[in-house]
Amino acid sequence: MRNKLQVKKGSFLRPFKAIRYLFEKPGTLRYPFEQKEPSPRYRGFHLNDWDKCTGCGNCADICPNEAITMVEITEIKPKPGEKNERPKIDYGRCCFCGLCVDICPPGSLRLSRDYFHIHFDKKTFTLLAKDEKTDKEHFLSAEKYSIFQASLMHRKENNEGFVSDLKYSLFEPERVPMPQVPPEKRKLSFIEQVLGYSQQEAKKEASRCLECKLCEDACPAHLKISDYIRAIYEDKPDESLRKIFEDNPLPAICGRICMAHCEEVCSLGKRGKPVAVRWLKRYASDMIKDYKKALELKPIKPTGKK
Repeated sequence: MRNKLQVKKGSFLRPFKAIRYLFEKPGTLRYPFEQKEPSPRYRGFHLNDWDKCTGCGNCADICPNEAITMVEITEIKPKPGEKNERPKIDYGRCCFCGLCVDICPPGSLRLSRDYFHIHFDKKTFTLLAKDEKTDKEHFLSAEKYSIFQASLMHRKENNEGFVSDLKYSLFEPERVPMPQVPPEKRKLSFIEQVLGYSQQEAKKEASRCLECKLCEDACPAHLKISDYIRAIYEDKPDESLRKIFEDNPLPAICGRICMAHCEEVCSLGKRGKPVAVRWLKRYASDMIKDYKKALELKPIKPTGKK
């Protein structure tokens, strides 16, 4: 037998029942006349404090979508430990993950609570990240801000959202403590006060380096600091020593009494402790007992000239 679905016919007036909802409070926002306030740590468009930014480029290196490009700013004069480059964001690629904020050593890069940008020209989706201090023209007060003009060039001032927290940062702000001889033993002899890093301590300290190479510009000898620190992290002290010897023939001495200008400009030192570059140099030189073998030194052929 064929089952027939019995459908009860309703009144033709049933659709008019929806009219009663016209007089009830809506459950949605009356956008754009009403706006929903973003959460305090909302991840929107970028903010960058150019006075704090060192141009290290860590934000561009960590970006999973390659949405950040470091652009040279001719108006800014480069100096030791700071580049005249600033991050430019491509919002056609950015996924607002916030990794660039968590890896920023000086904490200059933040995310605002602005997120409106509607435009038909795709070129408008790339912009140098700035904040109210650098770009007062496009950051407006609440009285001058209009949701109908909201874009990357029309934003609210003092609208900071997601910011870096050292507790959850992607770098270690504190350096590995250097073991030292206690005073009661030190007073009995002329033994060195600083004992030097162990293998585990050196690798842990080397892992803090972000390889931004700001330190190499400040070093008078322009040592390949990031290269020899990476070799220490990879447990290759002989390779580390070879990198040091390319520019410095006295690593054991400089590992103890160097002025450490490199550490003064280390980006990690902006909010934490700089990488112990000098002590890592000492570790590499002290670990190698046979320099001739490690450096693969060979006598050169005589030229007949003195």
